[in-house]
Amino acid sequence: MNPNFDRMTPAEVELYERIQSFSPDRPGDRFPFSKRLAKENGWSPEYTERAIGEYKKFTFLAMVAGHIVSPSEQVDRVWHLHLTYTRSYWEEFCRDVLQQPLHHEPTRGGESERVKFHDLYDRTLESYERFFGEVPPPDIWPPAKIRFGKDLHFVWINTRENWILPKIDWLSFGKVKRKKIKFIFVLLLISMMIISGHSSAGTLHLIDFTGQPFSPPQLPPRTTAETLDPIDFTGPRFLFFYSLISLFGLGIAYWSRRSLCSTNNGNPPPENLTPYEIAYLAGGKSRVRTTAIASLLQQGFAEIVDDPSSNPPKAIGIKKEVDLNSITDPIEKEVAQKISRGDEINALLFYARLNLEYKLKERLQQLGLLLTEQRAAKAHIYPAMILIFLLGLGVLKILVGLSRGSPVLFLIFLCFGLLYLSGQLFQKPSVSVSGERFLAEFRNRQYSSLKTANKDDPELLLSIAMFGTGVLVWKDCWPELYRVLYPSVSRPNSNDGGGGCGGGGCGCGGCGGCGCG
Repeated sequence: MNPNFDRMTPAEVELYERIQSFSPDRPGDRFPFSKRLAKENGWSPEYTERAIGEYKKFTFLAMVAGHIVSPSEQVDRVWHLHLTYTRSYWEEFCRDVLQQPLHHEPTRGGESERVKFHDLYDRTLESYERFFGEVPPPDIWPPAKIRFGKDLHFVWINTRENWILPKIDWLSFGKVKRKKIKFIFVLLLISMMIISGHSSAGTLHLIDFTGQPFSPPQLPPRTTAETLDPIDFTGPRFLFFYSLISLFGLGIAYWSRRSLCSTNNGNPPPENLTPYEIAYLAGGKSRVRTTAIASLLQQGFAEIVDDPSSNPPKAIGIKKEVDLNSITDPIEKEVAQKISRGDEINALLFYARLNLEYKLKERLQQLGLLLTEQRAAKAHIYPAMILIFLLGLGVLKILVGLSRGSPVLFLIFLCFGLLYLSGQLFQKPSVSVSGERFLAEFRNRQYSSLKTANKDDPELLLSIAMFGTGVLVWKDCWPELYRVLYPSVSRPNSNDGGGGCGGGGCGCGGCGGCGCG
């Protein structure tokens, strides 16, 4: 999004444009600034590009905000690295672009400095919104309590010498519903009762569904050599024990995953999303591009043309009389630019980078419909740790059984069943619980429009966004477009998949102070 140029002086507009045109990467470098930044911080290329863009915005605020500005930890990492490129920073950036020095000084420490920079950071976020007309992206500009909380514990780790495992943030599980607590408690109680019932003292009697007394299968009494070590349990006893803890572990893993996928951000459910936000939520980036192409064709900006070099001999082209500046939607405009440039459809759908797509992702995350990368990783890793433990226990018992000449075929089947369930139920999530609920409700509402779907129907874009390209061949809705988009696909694809820093005008910055130089 462009800044609010109406609120800027001509000099500020000129400064902003100079900063945006600057690149810390030197042409010809095999290991440029951006790759070094990504490597040192473990960032993806997309995230690195965004962090550099936010660093540029921060330096602009340092010049025009009228107060000392304090960067986020992520922006500060970009700044720290840029300072090591001394010629680029002082001679090219400060002298030629900013046209005044921007110094970086660490905080002096103490309670007064902590309060000071906490306030400056809040003021920086306010200035960001005032100048750029949008809320700062939370994954680069987190709230002050995170900026001056866990973000201060960042250290460099040699990954050749250390393994890195995330800590479990118990607070992130949120408030557990009462019925979930009851479910877990009952499951745990039943497991303990059944296990304890198989003691040498006697048998535990339960009541089955018919009201008749029910006794669990009698297992061989535990000998002195068996103790309480599950690995030393006899075959039937271990199978019974392993089945119980597997069911209990699956329940805990599923509950923890759902808890971590619950954003609970307090925002009300969104009333209306754009077709592209729905497309990104339901099918990812390629769904967004498919929807944009369909919209361009519907509005008459694009057309299906003959292309003898392709198979089938059809392609999508922008009409010659169309002025790209007349396309008002920014995503459609960017897709149209790539089509007019001659990008192949397959590359456009799956490999090309659209600069505006991360805005969709940020908004959906702010609405609580999409998970951040960090939260999605936790929702994937934490349940997996439980399942890995269960599988490890099963494999260990299999090895022990083989070494003792005991039959292990049934236990192997149990382990494979657990592995299959794990693969089906615990893939890495991207959509939050609120997002799943929104998609389910929208899917039910949109089903009715499929009955009358045709290529001129204005509701078609929402249907493509929700259901994917399979809509195009539904009752011959728009098969020509589908064949152009997926010439080699035989059937529709609906899944696309106490510190701080400060900076201010006249040369100010660093981890806590400012000064003119």
